[in-house]
Amino acid sequence: MECERTARLITEWAPLVIPGLLQTSAYARAMLGVGTLSAGEIETRVMLRMARRDAFTRRRNPTRLVALIGEPAIRGGIGGPSIMADQLSYLKELAELETITLQVVGVSGEWHPGHAGPFIRYEFDEGLPPILYLEHHVSGAFLVDESDLKDYDAAIETIRARGLSPEASVQLITDIMTSLEATP
Repeated sequence: MECERTARLITEWAPLVIPGLLQTSAYARAMLGVGTLSAGEIETRVMLRMARRDAFTRRRNPTRLVALIGEPAIRGGIGGPSIMADQLSYLKELAELETITLQVVGVSGEWHPGHAGPFIRYEFDEGLPPILYLEHHVSGAFLVDESDLKDYDAAIETIRARGLSPEASVQLITDIMTSLEATP
């Protein structure tokens, strides 16, 4: 959370689920509710996720977010059609913010570095070096080695080049949302 609070730019690649910073509370509950967490632990984690959004919505020095979302994440249907439709509607709203760039990226076809899994890159002001976070099921790892970061910077460029434009991404999200809303 400190990285999110102090970063000037966050670039997140999330191939299979909507990034935590962009999740609705219902979507987060649907994800967190599958497992061993108690109802109280789920609610605490949901509230923490919702509070994290302040990083890019605050008025003073908001963090910029580049969200690279795998197409399976927007088609995944987590929580069922209603929750997923609401989640996609929320993504559309967020894509209108100046601080957020959203791109949907396909993961079928030829291999690209995004197939290796999700990651988050944090860039800071004041000459602080960037940090890369690899999230795992119940833990995570931070990378700070310059050569690792260069490899991930190249991966980001490749993933972005494979992604739809922000406008085409919003159109795809709209199309999927519309079909979900028509689901009985």
